[in-house]
Amino acid sequence: TALAQLRARITDYRLYRDYSEGRHRLAFATDKFRSAFGSLFRAFADNLCPSVVDAVADRLIVTGFAVESGPESAAEDAWSIWTANRMDQRAGEVHAEALTSGDAYVIVWPDGEGNVTIYPQDAANVTVRYDPETPGRLLWAGKCWLADDKRYRLNLYYPDRIEKFITRGTAEAGLPDSGNGFVPYEVPGEAWPLPNPYERVPVFHFANNGRVGRFGRSELADVVPLR
Repeated sequence: TALAQLRARITDYRLYRDYSEGRHRLAFATDKFRSAFGSLFRAFADNLCPSVVDAVADRLIVTGFAVESGPESAAEDAWSIWTANRMDQRAGEVHAEALTSGDAYVIVWPDGEGNVTIYPQDAANVTVRYDPETPGRLLWAGKCWLADDKRYRLNLYYPDRIEKFITRGTAEAGLPDSGNGFVPYEVPGEAWPLPNPYERVPVFHFANNGRVGRFGRSELADVVPLR
């Protein structure tokens, strides 16, 4: 299910990323035009997509935390974690990802020394599943990426555990269509599955213009020319 969800959204994510970075299609370039001129007129492309994203992103600034109940130190602790992870600088990356792709994700998990660590993610690598009976509650999340050894890694995050997998072979054959192409990935000295003592999925989903329990919508959705 996680692989199917990733496949279903990755095309749009890549399209919006391409437009954001100036890799546009020439709307007027018919097959006959391309045959005659190739990419000669690509230099005429005027990329206005970043301005659409920046106009919103520039107004999104986290200035602090507050708690309605409990000790005031809780807000101070939250801010300390925030600044220790350089999120006062990196939050802009998450905002830009949400506005461009429609979705942004961060994973929060202790590092090797037990320090709370915030990991912003590439939206194309992550997917989530919400509980239809409890809108806003995550049942699970998945992250899939191509590792340096040319094999795909897949992590599944649940409220009580984390399951890690890896493809049997290298990526020449592409991402497997189902979980049958994966085997458990065992980290020396780490239990499999890895227990999650926090009783919630450690993945946070930021859906831009999204409905409750749904994926988001890119700010570029109305800017990209009709395909």
